Amino acid sequence: MEIFKCIGNDSSGVPQSMLDNLGIDFEDANKEALKMAELSKEISKEMDMLYCVVPFCHTTESEAFGSKVVFDAKAGNRIRTPWITTKEDLDKIEKVDISKGRIHEVIEAIKILKEQGEKVCLDVTGPITVATSVVDNNLFYKLVRKDRSAIEKLLEIVEDCTIRYIESAVEAGVDLISFADPAGTFDLVGPKVYREVAGPATMNIFEAVKDKLGDAVVHVCGKTSTSLEEVELLSSQKIPVVGDRYTESIENYRVSLKKGVGLDLCLGSGKFIGHWCIQRNRKDDCVVRLDRWVRS
Repeated sequence: MEIFKCIGNDSSGVPQSMLDNLGIDFEDANKEALKMAELSKEISKEMDMLYCVVPFCHTTESEAFGSKVVFDAKAGNRIRTPWITTKEDLDKIEKVDISKGRIHEVIEAIKILKEQGEKVCLDVTGPITVATSVVDNNLFYKLVRKDRSAIEKLLEIVEDCTIRYIESAVEAGVDLISFADPAGTFDLVGPKVYREVAGPATMNIFEAVKDKLGDAVVHVCGKTSTSLEEVELLSSQKIPVVGDRYTESIENYRVSLKKGVGLDLCLGSGKFIGHWCIQRNRKDDCVVRLDRWVRS
């Protein structure tokens, strides 16, 4: 199928005037739960968003492993240096302790926002984007070609972190999980690597959390969800849902979701949707439900 074309605004830029009005330093807002919640709430209000979104970038998970981050309110946060630059250092990578650091503060910010009666969305970064931010990009793809066992070990650790991150967010009361793997889509890594590495790593995460989502729904970035369908790891089906905006359709789908006929084939009883961008509206009143691939 055609891979979804992303034309959404991927910038995490925050106006300096907003930070000044709140009396908040941007780096502090990334690292301290209370300030993070306050800034997220203000962004939601100013941009007329249905959800308060945390964190403000795709670097949180990579930083938890040890990569260094540049905090930039204007251009968006980015990885300054990956944690691992040589194959010999791969053994340094260990399971992430999500009870400390910025990744913990994100979970605490969700709790604060929920206590204030807000609807909250957690941005989760997919396994290839995290892995290539923890390990030097050239080294990662060299290992993909020459040492697949090392890559499998690395991705197992990354998947474990992501799974526990999602589970902790659900326990904190998150309403929506926005999942994207911008560096790991079919059109970027190619058919072979996606079919053998990137796609299965993503599905490992989905399968692990599918029955632990509570009332939350996972919205999978259109580029990622269409990539998964391209290699026959998922199928999709449009589900009519009303809503003046796409996020309203998602929320209406979330609150009305219940088990029914046909949902036995769905991931997490219909809790995974995708094939669109959460930052864009859509003309038809529907969401696209992601199902397990069923061969005819």
